[in-house]
Amino acid sequence: MNTIIDIQTVNTPRQAAKMQGETSAQGSDTPSLSIVMEDRKSARANPAKAAAEKLNFWYGTNHALKNIDLPIAENQVTALIGPSGCGKSTFLRCFNRMHDLQPATKYQGAITLRPDNVNLVGPETDPIEVRMRIGMVFQKPNPFPKTVF
Repeated sequence: MNTIIDIQTVNTPRQAAKMQGETSAQGSDTPSLSIVMEDRKSARANPAKAAAEKLNFWYGTNHALKNIDLPIAENQVTALIGPSGCGKSTFLRCFNRMHDLQPATKYQGAITLRPDNVNLVGPETDPIEVRMRIGMVFQKPNPFPKTVF
């Protein structure tokens, strides 16, 4: 995204022009700054390869992910940024159905993988098939249970 900054024209040496809809408080005008965000890539954006749609996830009674709607574009980098404990890893683990190995977990909503329109978290979808199509790389080795004896 590009940021365009528009500083309003100064009417007097000490006053700036009011922005649209701005009112002055007790007759004193303050300088104003208008910031407009433009997305110049939107015209050439890639179609979504996957999309989370109203995704909810629970660890028992703990509602960890709430109504996540997020398209993930094909051939582009998508970054999940947030503080510790906000659900970034939980969201990523949903793509590979890694929560299925823990008791008392529940998915609601959909993660649709295109072009096949497969719901990755749907009960009709085999987690083994999902893991064969979507690879994950971990910071530390994290083998699935019963895969290393």
